[in-house]
Amino acid sequence: MTKREAAIAAILAAADGNTSKMKAAFLAAIDELRLNLVDSVALEAALAVGDIEAAIAATHIDDLENLFFGIGMSNNAYVLNDEMIRVFGIGAATALSNLPEALQKALSFNLLNERAVNIMRREGADMISNLTASSKAGVRAIMERSIADGRNPVKQVQEVRQLIGLTPNSAQAVFNFRRQLEEQRTLGFKAPGDRRLSAIERSVVNRHMKEGHLTDAQIDSMVERYFQSLLNKRAKDVARTEALNAINNGQLEMWEQARDAGYLDDEEDRMFWIVTHDDKLRATHAAIPGMNPYGVKIGSLFLTPFGLVRGPGDRNVNLINCRCVLVIGRFGETIT
Repeated sequence: MTKREAAIAAILAAADGNTSKMKAAFLAAIDELRLNLVDSVALEAALAVGDIEAAIAATHIDDLENLFFGIGMSNNAYVLNDEMIRVFGIGAATALSNLPEALQKALSFNLLNERAVNIMRREGADMISNLTASSKAGVRAIMERSIADGRNPVKQVQEVRQLIGLTPNSAQAVFNFRRQLEEQRTLGFKAPGDRRLSAIERSVVNRHMKEGHLTDAQIDSMVERYFQSLLNKRAKDVARTEALNAINNGQLEMWEQARDAGYLDDEEDRMFWIVTHDDKLRATHAAIPGMNPYGVKIGSLFLTPFGLVRGPGDRNVNLINCRCVLVIGRFGETIT
């Protein structure tokens, strides 16, 4: 393994090594909202009269933004924004470890640097705003569908609890799954036995679709397990994405501080965008290194199919589960 390959491996390992805590922090906020904050009485009343805005307010889903910042959490063991800041620092440390030994001894990263603080605030706010908006959109879409279908408001309350934290597409999948089990028909959607369930759960579902052996309570339980499976995937995707995003941003801040201190040359040192060559690599991401063959100046923007972006963690890039990283090199160097 070359030194460059080792540096890239270290970046990915640092991100992977911090995924579990990011995931736990995301799930902790969702559980706090679902289990402790949803006002079931007000939600049922709002759904009964078709008042979507009152129903949204009753879910307290707008509080999710505060919960991701740790505000209102009954247990602050894992807070999403705190984890993002912690991993940001790890990214800076990783960048430092990949610089020449002489520079490592000379440099000391300042996490409280005004620019670093502003980056962490901005990234945390953007991340949390996007997650909250996506969850809210999922809940709203299913509420509108449930009211239009004339579903029982009491039942709708439970259904709404099983949507919080999901993307709109995943929320729709849970809603469709419940309808399939209730009506014992595929209804033109993905077959219930082909969904994200364990082998045993698929067997139970397939038997139910043929013989109708599940009670309403058992259907509720099966839908909850399906919801938990999708929520777990969502949490994992968020954690992987945001951990690597924080690592990349921490690296960039380390390099900018090193440049400002005169240890990196603004004319000679360059940032390079590196992709992970596997079956998950998107064509739009694969094109970026070739669009910036000699890298860009530290802190400058990359030319991409999405326009000019700061790096792999830029919100304008399709970044969910992105495995792209930044490395430091020299002008004229070609890095693939």
